[in-house]
Amino acid sequence: MKKIQLQNPLYYLPLIFIAFPVFGVFKFNYPLWTIWFTLGFVVSYLYLVHKDDSTLSKIVWIYMLLYILSMTFVFDGGMVWFYFYITNLLSFKYNDKLTSFRMLTFIFIIVITDILVLVYRNDLSAKIMAVLVTIMCCSLMYYWKREAEREKQKEAILEKNNSINLLIAENERNRIGQDLHDTLGHVFAMLSVKAELANALLNKGEIDMAKNEIKDLQEISKKSMNDVRQIVESLKEPRIKDEITILNNMLEIAGITFNLSGSEFAYRLPSHVQGKFTMILRELVTNLIKHSSADNCRLDFSVQDGNLILDYKDDGIGFSNIDGTELHAIKDRLVTIKGKIDIVSKVSPTNIRIYVPMEDL
Repeated sequence: MKKIQLQNPLYYLPLIFIAFPVFGVFKFNYPLWTIWFTLGFVVSYLYLVHKDDSTLSKIVWIYMLLYILSMTFVFDGGMVWFYFYITNLLSFKYNDKLTSFRMLTFIFIIVITDILVLVYRNDLSAKIMAVLVTIMCCSLMYYWKREAEREKQKEAILEKNNSINLLIAENERNRIGQDLHDTLGHVFAMLSVKAELANALLNKGEIDMAKNEIKDLQEISKKSMNDVRQIVESLKEPRIKDEITILNNMLEIAGITFNLSGSEFAYRLPSHVQGKFTMILRELVTNLIKHSSADNCRLDFSVQDGNLILDYKDDGIGFSNIDGTELHAIKDRLVTIKGKIDIVSKVSPTNIRIYVPMEDL
């Protein structure tokens, strides 16, 4: 026999209010059969809490709505509060669209309930409760639906960020591997050939020629050590060319069209400046993906009056207000390379311009 798995306690907490219609049988002379009617409501509610969609679930759903409608109109206007059982399911269990079967039937029945109570019941408190519950149910569902959408957006952004981080790490590994292969691959091959040749010359007694080959081995070893140091330094100071490749892949994953021009001007920056500038580019693109809701992005590099100029544009939501604290991380990095930043346009398009001097660095 399959074991029933308990759901969130919030689903079960409202069941304490089932005591009210049961109490009504003994206190307000509700017909005895309403106990069985109410028991059917409880079973229906628990069934929907624990089961997925099926034909039976639709029948059970209709039963619950008709129970609340009939009990509210016939016996007690206060039973309208039982619509919060429905709201509970719609908000936390299903998160349906407005055009779904459950949502449409709920709206239809609750409107019918309001009409019947307002037109045919003489109890003013029942009329007030009917309208109040309808407003509260709709407000709560709207609120929780918005919250659910926000959570989905956060999860989507987190998933994108994880993919981007993996991509960055993969690109970095590939770059390191390619640099090591290009630099050391042929070096080791040459060292092997030179060593074999020196050994052969020694065996033939050609001492002077063997010494020359060993001297070449020493020179090649020294040069390869310098090459390795340069690779290590390049890891400390990333190159703009490599960063642009990474950013292009990041934006592709995020579904944002990326256009680039004039990048060759940025490659002229000194290596230590390029290392800092790559972090500025990374910050711009990270903000773009997380906050802009843009579909297109453009980076235009140019040189003017001894400055490298980066014109950044996107078609996202832009800045609602500018109070001087925007892009503070980028501003802090620009200080170290004597650069500056201007927000040329807040929106349509968002246009940010960055200046970095190419001299005196």
